[in-house]
Amino acid sequence: MSLQIDALADLARYVSSETRRVRIELEISDEEGKFPTSIDNLVEALPRPRLSDAAKMEPHFKTKNEAIDRNEMEKAIAELSAKLATLPRLTRKVFKFLVERRDHWTTRHSDDFRISDPKRRRIYYSDDIDGDLALLSEADLLNINEPNNHGEAATGAFVFRARPTASISISLTM
Repeated sequence: MSLQIDALADLARYVSSETRRVRIELEISDEEGKFPTSIDNLVEALPRPRLSDAAKMEPHFKTKNEAIDRNEMEKAIAELSAKLATLPRLTRKVFKFLVERRDHWTTRHSDDFRISDPKRRRIYYSDDIDGDLALLSEADLLNINEPNNHGEAATGAFVFRARPTASISISLTM
């Protein structure tokens, strides 16, 4: 019997998945009624946010001669943390990466953080960056806007409301 390599690969995947299924169905539970194979082994654990107060942010705003309301800043930190806690670990790390590797030349006159898409693609190799950006958008941490003029890059902006009258925005040039 002769099979093409694609057919052999499909057959191997099928046999592997069926063997795994049978093995799971034949498992015996331990004394506590728990089985060795559990969905808990496949699901990412929920993060436990560790919040700080706004003390570390005060020096930043002092250098800009801007007063901050510490209670409002702590609320903003808690809100951001709650949004990030709903995201997968890798997406949270992508968010951190976008902030840390931003283009510093675009932040001189404002609190806008930017990273150009060509730069991002060259320093972050991921097949699913679009999925991470979509999750950040769904969490209301990223808004992607189409360019106004033909040939311009699209931008995405991260906005954190620290005060009703001010925000820190991070723009991702795409």
